[in-house]
Amino acid sequence: RMSSSDEQVTKATPVGVSSIGEVELILTADEAIQMCEEEERKEEQQYEEARALLGNLSEDQCTYSLGSMLRQPLYACMTCISAGGQPSGVCLGCVETCHREHDIVEMYTKRDFRCDCGNERFNQFTCKLIPDKQPANHNNKYDQTFSGVYCVCHRPFPDPRPDACSDSMSQCCVCEDWFHYSHLLLDPNDPIQLRDDSEYAEFICHICMSGPANVVKCYHESLGAFSKSNKEELKTDDEYKQNQPCRRPKEPLVKDEENADQSEKQGYATFWKFGWRKHLCRCESCMNVYFMSGPGGLTFLSDWDDSVCIYEEKNRQATVSLEELTASQVSRPQQHLMGLMVEEIYSNFAKFIGQKCNNGGLSNNTITHETVQEFFKLHDKKSEKLKAKILGKARLPPDNCNGK
Repeated sequence: RMSSSDEQVTKATPVGVSSIGEVELILTADEAIQMCEEEERKEEQQYEEARALLGNLSEDQCTYSLGSMLRQPLYACMTCISAGGQPSGVCLGCVETCHREHDIVEMYTKRDFRCDCGNERFNQFTCKLIPDKQPANHNNKYDQTFSGVYCVCHRPFPDPRPDACSDSMSQCCVCEDWFHYSHLLLDPNDPIQLRDDSEYAEFICHICMSGPANVVKCYHESLGAFSKSNKEELKTDDEYKQNQPCRRPKEPLVKDEENADQSEKQGYATFWKFGWRKHLCRCESCMNVYFMSGPGGLTFLSDWDDSVCIYEEKNRQATVSLEELTASQVSRPQQHLMGLMVEEIYSNFAKFIGQKCNNGGLSNNTITHETVQEFFKLHDKKSEKLKAKILGKARLPPDNCNGK
């Protein structure tokens, strides 16, 4: 709530203030708790995102010795590019060790990639973790994301321009470029009101659907996330089994070129259900089709383990949650003492403010920064022993001790 000398102060149970110019913001206890909870949610969300992306990767080990990894987080160094290097990808360990003070762009994950740090794509730059590397990684594939730009708009993210597109971005599971939703070409005959990326597992951009990924277009009617004819979740029993006969859906009848409508000529972005790849036919004939589709082929589409969904899930299973991590770092007696500390602060602050009000120590019943600072100075002196325990400076009983 806002107050100034010209405004009436709204009465509440205040617990803190912050200053904005000449105006003071007074927080009620409920508002303060709500702000703390919101910060905790943000912290947990950031931790979960990092956990899904990084898993158990080490910050001081290069992944080069592991070869072309099925999938790993990659980064592009703009500093090294500006110094004469070529667009390249480096692993987490090299970002933290070799490029710590550099301008880094995060590309999330890429498939079948080997760390480039220190090879011939860099201009006289040597990897500190593995100095002796081959000059080039010939199986690596590069695109515009390695130069820090994305989408058909070829802009960085975040984009510093005032008129930049504000859409969130999603990664195409074929080309692995990132696209703004409003920049995707969607089928006008099948409008989609996309709210967020939780509504689908993966998507393929219109560029790929106009090219090599067109080979899976025949599956979209049954496996698409927004399919009108099949809105149910995919069933495990319907997944393709080894040595089954070909299950590729028949292609729809195509009109002659002169009378064909635009949707039959143009590829549009497609959105897919969770687990859709496991339902693709993997007979010998279809696997040959995937293999021959575009440079490098599309055989990875028949492998659900290649998907970012599975990569993230495996990382979550291999690591601990923020709650588990906190619990593992702070013993049970310390957790209990931290709870006592919070309770003590709330209780003592309420008493402190009550005494101030009764003694006329609050001007216009408004809590200022000075009031809060005065309380914490007094509180700190009284709570030194308790704080020492929380910080581990006092001897505590072992976790398995049931005594007092």
